[in-house]
Amino acid sequence: MKEFASILKLPTKIIASLALASGAVLLLPQSVIDRLFLSNIKAEYGLYIGLTFIVSVSILTSTIVINITKIIKRKLLVRKRAKGRDEFLRNLDSEDKSLLREMLRSPNKTMDLPMHNGTVIKLRHADIICPAGSNHLVDPFEMRIPYFIQPWAVLEFNKNSDLLK
Repeated sequence: MKEFASILKLPTKIIASLALASGAVLLLPQSVIDRLFLSNIKAEYGLYIGLTFIVSVSILTSTIVINITKIIKRKLLVRKRAKGRDEFLRNLDSEDKSLLREMLRSPNKTMDLPMHNGTVIKLRHADIICPAGSNHLVDPFEMRIPYFIQPWAVLEFNKNSDLLK
């Protein structure tokens, strides 16, 4: 059983090679098999070659189906997130919109904002704004760090100017 589990862990390229080679030995015309001097091997080990072909094709098929399913799920998740982001942008408060308008007016779309402000926390949680950098020197009495608007949000605001009105 451990040997079979180790077969499942082989790289896809090797499994594909096994499927191709065993399929060729099984499915090529007998004249080609005779020219390759494989007729004795096919006669003696035909059962094992057939099992190798069936198992490797099954593993390849399931791998392909799983990968296609992952790609589809990822694309659906991206669409769902984009729809959620659009909805969130449409439902922003007037305070959120005024802060974002101010940030958009700045040359580099960056502003020093208070870390513990509710609006800043809300926009940061929604991934609309993000801290510019990871280490900041902060005044302990006025904790402000630079934030920037995410590029996807800038594109949305440029595409649909009604979002900030």
